[in-house]
Amino acid sequence: MLYELNAPEFFDRSLFGNFVDLLRSRRVVQVGADGKLTYEDAMLTAIAADARMVLHEQIRNSILQIVHR
Repeated sequence: MLYELNAPEFFDRSLFGNFVDLLRSRRVVQVGADGKLTYEDAMLTAIAADARMVLHEQIRNSILQIVHR
């Protein structure tokens, strides 16, 4: 959150790859026929609901501000 899109994890290929692999293993994202990542809205909605329970409101708002830029 300190660096937003300039965060080190966006530039470390192995770290980013591991993150995508984790999302795939948990079936949050899938690889489509065209080789691009796809997702289901219902899965993301469920994850967002879980995040509301564990993340402080300030942190959630900061994440939403970054996402909606």
